Amino acid sequence: GEIDLSIAGSILRLHALKFQSGLTDIALSGIISNVYKRPQISFAWHSGTADMDGFFPLPKTTQAEWGLISPAHAARDTKKSALISLLNSIDMDGSVRADSLRLYNTWIRNFNATTQAQNGVLNIKPITGQTHGGALNGNLEFSTHKQGADLESHLSLINARANPLFNQTLNWHIPLYGDITLTSHLKGALDTTLTYLPTSTQANGRLQMQTGKIVKWDVLQNNLKSVEQLGLLSADKVPLQNATLIFNLKGKTLILNGTQLTAANMSCRAGGTGELGGLLNYTLDVDVPPSNIQFGGFNLGALLGKRTIPVRINISGSSRAPKVTAGLR
Repeated sequence: GEIDLSIAGSILRLHALKFQSGLTDIALSGIISNVYKRPQISFAWHSGTADMDGFFPLPKTTQAEWGLISPAHAARDTKKSALISLLNSIDMDGSVRADSLRLYNTWIRNFNATTQAQNGVLNIKPITGQTHGGALNGNLEFSTHKQGADLESHLSLINARANPLFNQTLNWHIPLYGDITLTSHLKGALDTTLTYLPTSTQANGRLQMQTGKIVKWDVLQNNLKSVEQLGLLSADKVPLQNATLIFNLKGKTLILNGTQLTAANMSCRAGGTGELGGLLNYTLDVDVPPSNIQFGGFNLGALLGKRTIPVRINISGSSRAPKVTAGLR
């Protein structure tokens, strides 16, 4: 690495600091004033590539877990993080820019963030970038205290590809294809080691998709055989239109309320609760046009009249082994 700095009185000026570690390269400049009292730091950070997962390796997760609420580092340390004391002893403002940044197994292009820290509160806003083909915007507040820290974030991701978002970032292995828009608000807490506490999560948001499809999802293929036999849909490919998923997350409990979509040209409404990595209790109410009902190769629409058939699909079991049953509601 290279470093160029000078000191004059109580001012330390970092003209340039350049180094590389693994995939990450960093060019840093800044100034620290009031060095001997309460330091005031101003800085500018630029990286061509910033691999944050290389600095803070993620723990291994199963397919049933949600990657974003796993602890932020692999090994639990019982010592208090020095970052808490540092944020309470300095004031800071600066900018962070990275051509490519990896965080939680997600690459973000053209990442930009402005930071400000004062009296133990770190604000990062705005946060912008592009990931999974979509535009990322958001902000984050990180507030320290004796028990650790609280965080609050607002995030939007517009017109992103659903499949890599679900599989790489959220660790949900659902073969969902199409562009989605996500808006969310999250509150949570970290302990004194700055390990995230999943039970503290309070989040809500909305996910929208105009057109998309689920292709050969083994959960549907294994559980919707009876529905397929009636000709309602093919489990190999389920087209989706005008989907709006409204969710609340409390700890590891995911609550769906007010979710609507059109699947295989049928109006659907979803609701219920489930535990991330645990038990599921969701329902999907479907209004089936009589013309969609077939049996033995014959269309039964003429016999059933013109009114839609109210069908309820129950999703139970666990996230590892879901069970899907269907009947009239």
